Amino acid sequence: MPETKKYKICIVGSLLAGGGAERAHSNLTKYFHSKGIEVYNVIFEDRVEYEFAGELLNIGQIKHDTIIQKLRRFRLLSNYIKNHQFDYIIDLRYRGSVYAEYFLSRRVFRQAKYIPSIRGAYFPTYFTRYEAVAKRLFKKAYKIVAVSKEMEKAIRAKYGYQNITTIYNIVDTPHIRKLAEEPTAESLDFRFVLGLGRMHESNVKQQDVMIKAYAQSVLPKHGIKLLLVGDGTKLNDFKHLVEELNLTDKVVFTGFKENPYPYLKKAEFMLLTSKSEGFPNVILESFACETPVVSYDCKTGPSEIITHQHNGLLVEDQNIDKLIKAMNQMVEDEKLYQYCKSNTLPTAFEYSPDKIGQQWLDLMQIKI
Repeated sequence: MPETKKYKICIVGSLLAGGGAERAHSNLTKYFHSKGIEVYNVIFEDRVEYEFAGELLNIGQIKHDTIIQKLRRFRLLSNYIKNHQFDYIIDLRYRGSVYAEYFLSRRVFRQAKYIPSIRGAYFPTYFTRYEAVAKRLFKKAYKIVAVSKEMEKAIRAKYGYQNITTIYNIVDTPHIRKLAEEPTAESLDFRFVLGLGRMHESNVKQQDVMIKAYAQSVLPKHGIKLLLVGDGTKLNDFKHLVEELNLTDKVVFTGFKENPYPYLKKAEFMLLTSKSEGFPNVILESFACETPVVSYDCKTGPSEIITHQHNGLLVEDQNIDKLIKAMNQMVEDEKLYQYCKSNTLPTAFEYSPDKIGQQWLDLMQIKI
């Protein structure tokens, strides 16, 4: 009987810590490894917090302040890919400068079947800011993978790519539920709703919107606090806003949590008020903890996960008045709340490693 081919896949990411794309990277490595595939990882920033399977090349350990250092990084990456002769390279990174990305996509990554993944609705981050270059950058890619159908449609319309498909992110629900049972540093013996995400200068997650909506909602009157999990350059701004609104005894800042799932599990519901998303894993992670979500219907992803009044509430994008109304409804309509809560876990299981991982194998025509 002929021996089964041993496939080699390299997954390239910005880092292995902090966000949804990085969790997707982690989950993909573990799924491929479980199927007997040789997995290799390359990251460009020196941050590793998530578990991963396979070998790691951490280019982030090499400084890139000078041209010589940048060339050294490129040479190391190019030789690494050339020497390993990968079957496929899956690229989950944010993209850098136009010249660097053109060189990587056309020279370095072309040594294998190259699959760039687009993971956010702000496309210049993934295609570069020059539209003429963006329309050509991935013409020779084996396939472009978007993380939501709405995103795929927008990429086709904006850049004209046809070699594109959608594969949602893996959500390892059993693992999340196990982590959700771990103790928390804080005593959570009070009712709260949860906001979860980085507090970057760009304010993509808009925790200030959460705070303002919370202040005008019925939640404080019901003794329900707002818990904000995350850290970043905007943290002090949000704390000052809380002070201005006289909410210091009602809004709790926990800082960054490597394991946010116990907080998700104990929350009444989660809030998502982002300017934009790609495919918001945090919604499904909340569902894995049996916690409903109230979310802006922002681009892209929430409307493909949340069924309104089934497992959560979808709110007109950036309409804070309707956000407040939805928050009030989730608190005051107990029947609706319990119905949404009952449908969270079944939704999360639809994004299992076996189901989503098989779509990746089918895309790469790998039979296990």
